Amino acid sequence: MNLARVLEQESALLPAARQAEIYPRLHPRLFVRRHEEHDGTVYISVIPGGRPPMYFRMNPAQWQIANLFNGERSYAEVAQLGAELLHCPLTEPEVRSFADALEKDGYWYHTPQEESALLCHELMQQRQRKVQGKPEHGELFQIVLYSFDPDKYLDWVIRHFRWLYSRWFTVWSLCMVAVMFAILGSHWGQVWSDSVEFYRLTGRGAWHVVEFFAIFLALGAVHEASHGLTCKYFGGEVHRIGVMLVYLCPAIFCDISHVYAHGGRWERITSVFAGVWSEVVMCSYASVIWWATPAGTTLHTMAYYVILSGGIFCVVINWNPLARMDGYMIVSEYYRIHDLKGTATYFLVSWIRKNIFRLPATVPSYSPMRAISYAVYALLAGAYSYFMLLFFARIVYHVLYYYSPRWALLPATALGLFIFKGRIRKLVKFMKELYLDKIPLLRAHARLVGGVAVALLILGFLPIRREHLEEKFVLEPAQRAVLRTEVPARVTRVFGDEGQRVNAGAVIAELSDPSVDSRSARAAANYKMAASQAINSQLRYADFATSEEQRKRFALEYQVAKDQQRRLTVRTPIAGLILTPRVHELEGTYLGAGSEIAQVADTSSMRARIFVPEPEVRKLQFIHHTVLRTQSSWRSVAGEVISISPASQVPDAALVAKAEYSGIDVTQYYLLTVAIENPGGAFRDGMTGTAKVFGRRRGAISLLLQPVVDAVARRLW
Repeated sequence: MNLARVLEQESALLPAARQAEIYPRLHPRLFVRRHEEHDGTVYISVIPGGRPPMYFRMNPAQWQIANLFNGERSYAEVAQLGAELLHCPLTEPEVRSFADALEKDGYWYHTPQEESALLCHELMQQRQRKVQGKPEHGELFQIVLYSFDPDKYLDWVIRHFRWLYSRWFTVWSLCMVAVMFAILGSHWGQVWSDSVEFYRLTGRGAWHVVEFFAIFLALGAVHEASHGLTCKYFGGEVHRIGVMLVYLCPAIFCDISHVYAHGGRWERITSVFAGVWSEVVMCSYASVIWWATPAGTTLHTMAYYVILSGGIFCVVINWNPLARMDGYMIVSEYYRIHDLKGTATYFLVSWIRKNIFRLPATVPSYSPMRAISYAVYALLAGAYSYFMLLFFARIVYHVLYYYSPRWALLPATALGLFIFKGRIRKLVKFMKELYLDKIPLLRAHARLVGGVAVALLILGFLPIRREHLEEKFVLEPAQRAVLRTEVPARVTRVFGDEGQRVNAGAVIAELSDPSVDSRSARAAANYKMAASQAINSQLRYADFATSEEQRKRFALEYQVAKDQQRRLTVRTPIAGLILTPRVHELEGTYLGAGSEIAQVADTSSMRARIFVPEPEVRKLQFIHHTVLRTQSSWRSVAGEVISISPASQVPDAALVAKAEYSGIDVTQYYLLTVAIENPGGAFRDGMTGTAKVFGRRRGAISLLLQPVVDAVARRLW
């Protein structure tokens, strides 16, 4: 016999008269505080130690009604007393509905025997949902894995570390943040590009994902503990902290509902602000450690990971007011608008239902400025919400693509459908409601509706959008010259350094070889002597042929010696930048023939090397234009396709991840070379980024069905 059956039998033994006498009552430990907000006076109450802990917001009328429940008054008596207090009619069903709504949130107090009966009912409902196949966690938005009560631990922390909230420590933290801005500002390009790559989670495999979430959760624990510690500082209680999954991504949470009752507006804002502030302060110390320690050490590497995880993107993500995170809570508290996103979304949806789809809806009345603000915020928040949901599915796709490019789309699509399951159901429900409401109108204008449907179908097949492929690229100069020694010699002088721009024909280095110098001097002396003897023989008409032959032989030796002497001067054949570092260190060294001295590259125009996988090559048959964007910039530039390799080539390891298992098929890659102009010198050798190559125009329906058709055709041919 399971626990639900035991509780069911035990509750059946309760006297019927006693069961009928159970009425709602306030919790004896209920804490209530009055607050003045944008919508007027509200009463915020919390139950210390409640499971799950949460706070309740009530207007004055609701609080007066709730305060009448003492466990002895019936619903009819509460309705009668409430009508006298509020001076308005109040019925028993209205009071019962109000009490039931609070009961669902665990607001009323229950004795242990009553708790047992409620637990029995809840267990039976859970078993019924499992039998019916209904999911427990809905849309996977939040699944709590583990939680505990940290109240006593935070009491100990606040007693010993109360100085964290002192004025001198706040000033010191601000100074450290200023130092962080100075350090990271001098390396802004590097830190920004590395932060983007750190959060991209593409092409790195499972280990990078594990490493990312380990650092993310460690900083998240500090973040959430700071919320709880600040709540304790202002007199609140923290009874729940733990680990949960947000759309299958691990995260830390901390419930600070008590601060909404114990503290005022600024106390609530400070408690929310403390999370990101703690990570920023940690990032400031990590910045100093990263700047002071030598590269390659463990401390240097870990400090940089803290900067990447708790720096730029931590602030951008958490203080973004479009999502229900810290920034959203701060904005809501600052403007004293409870449930900003819900209010704005409800207004926009109601307005669209009533004014666009002509469906029955009640649109709240606001001033024009507030109505426009709500509409804009609802649109931006909705777009950002869908973007983040797609981002989670995209992370799964890129991680799986690292191991199996062919099958990565299937689990990522399944996860996306699972995430959007609730929204798809709402859309289907709305479409049914719209269809049922417009049936008379559709029947009255059947021909018009049919024409619009045919027009939309034709529009779907019209070639409007261009198909494209998106791949990584690496930049290299369009012209590159490698300067080498042609004869063994010693470097005597160097006339250029790394990053210096030189003209074509400029001298880069001078070499010296005593043997070459002596041969050149001897050849010059021999040539002069032979030339003099030839002239004398011609004047005397004596053996001129022999003297002339000797002069020509020494002239040839002299030309060879001069050529060897000329090779001791190294010149650049093209204009450009010297790429080789520390060229001056070659002075005084002896180099053999063919040794490299420097590289000179013409960076006024660059070439992008794009490795296209074999399944995407068909899109290169008709190339319209190409757009490239480096990781160091958000701007894109146009490029011109130069060539497509006729045979497959081995891609650069930095661009294409290598398959780690022999059972994964490795596709072939073809090199696409694209030329881009670089007049300002913003692009450098070795930069990487993403290129989009646009082809012919195709219809939207054709583009959507093409992956499905290809996947089926590959397996069924």
